[in-house]
Amino acid sequence: MNDLLHYLKLIERPINIAIRTRRNDILNKNQNTILQWIDSALKKTTNKKLIDALKILRKDITGEVDLTKVIDTWKKVKSILLGKPEEIKRKEDQRIEVRETTANRIDMPVQYVKGVGPKRAKLLNKLNIETVRDLIYFFPRDYEDRSQLRRFDEIEEGENITAYGRIVDVDRKEVSGGRKVVSALVSDGHGIIEVLWWGMPYLYNKLGRGEMILISGKAGVFGGRIQITNPEFELGEDFDGINYGRIVPIYPLTRGIYQKNIRRIIHSAIKTYVQQVEEFLPEYVIEEESFMGIKEAIESIHFPATISDAREAKRRLTFNSLFLLQLGILRRKMKLLDKKGISMLCEDGLSIAFQKTLPFRPTNSQLRAINEIKNDMMSERPMMRLLQGDVGSGKTLVATISALMTIESGYQVAIMAPTEILARQHHRNLNAQLSPLGVRVFLMVGGQSDNERSESVMSAREGEVGIYIGTHALIQEKVKFENLG
Repeated sequence: MNDLLHYLKLIERPINIAIRTRRNDILNKNQNTILQWIDSALKKTTNKKLIDALKILRKDITGEVDLTKVIDTWKKVKSILLGKPEEIKRKEDQRIEVRETTANRIDMPVQYVKGVGPKRAKLLNKLNIETVRDLIYFFPRDYEDRSQLRRFDEIEEGENITAYGRIVDVDRKEVSGGRKVVSALVSDGHGIIEVLWWGMPYLYNKLGRGEMILISGKAGVFGGRIQITNPEFELGEDFDGINYGRIVPIYPLTRGIYQKNIRRIIHSAIKTYVQQVEEFLPEYVIEEESFMGIKEAIESIHFPATISDAREAKRRLTFNSLFLLQLGILRRKMKLLDKKGISMLCEDGLSIAFQKTLPFRPTNSQLRAINEIKNDMMSERPMMRLLQGDVGSGKTLVATISALMTIESGYQVAIMAPTEILARQHHRNLNAQLSPLGVRVFLMVGGQSDNERSESVMSAREGEVGIYIGTHALIQEKVKFENLG
């Protein structure tokens, strides 16, 4: 029985690879070898049903291969070997039901995802991945198309390629400086390439002559031969169709986590937990915008069938982010509506006097902004307003007039600048413009001496009405405003 299983396992490897890469020629190229394995398997069994199924498989693989027929026949072989399909499925459904009731919690710690564990979870935490949900929403930064396998004789220097072939030789050696390198010669029947792995001596015992291998990396040339250094690879028995034979995601990673591993982990998490992600967009929005559903978008952003699918998934998920951001802003605004702010009188005496000193009249856009801010200031609700404009559009003018209305209402004004240079510039200009109107302008910056700053700090604490201009010094613990508007 063990010999039979050995040959069936050998047969299964190229079939699985052909299925996942969607390439009939994988079976065509290995046809003679597969037929020999089938003949050997036939000699190791007396089960009539299995013998009949293997003979059909032999016929399917002889000549021009029809992959659909091979898949159907191979399913029959496995069903006969394992037992009645209905019974197997029933047992599998029972196992799935148990798993779903005990472990399928999308907000549980990421360490419980298959392939993670406590040690790898700590590395994922460095990427701000704490839960299964965080893992599912950890999106790729780029993609690499590995859907097409290259013939070895068509590979050119500098290309990023994915290729499949048989290992014909493996060697290891130590070069100058004590560096260790494992090399393998791989053939696909059309050519031979050399593959090098530096600093991974353990691979010498893992790579076996005659084994099938999938490799992906950048092609170079050395000694007239195509050479690929430290590629991602999978042996035939490990090939799972996640890292090859498709468009694969490239993630932003940290030391100790590798692309091949994170893909498998995320693939497992999506397969197990994505059904727990709830759709929150109304159906009419999805239809009007032709969006993917949330589950499909998550699957497609990680493992797209085409680059177009990846773009559509990104469009849906970007909309999610903007939509939720807007909801958050509206929610915050609604909460503020319940809070009571300062209702100012907003007399125009100082602002009119200031405008008379200007060599120009404010524009209609500036006046409109001033009036909107004035209405907010007169309201009992807190103001949440962003004043936006190009350089030279008059933002400082609008802010100054708003400050004067605040002062005339009896409140202090604080203006924070991003740099000390800009703070000093504002202080100098406003002091020159407003001191003739009797408005005091104070300065608080880190570059001042304690004596220079103490007057401003004392005035703020005692509630003296004026404009306080500064940098982050305005929000230091020792600075307290008595009557800030």
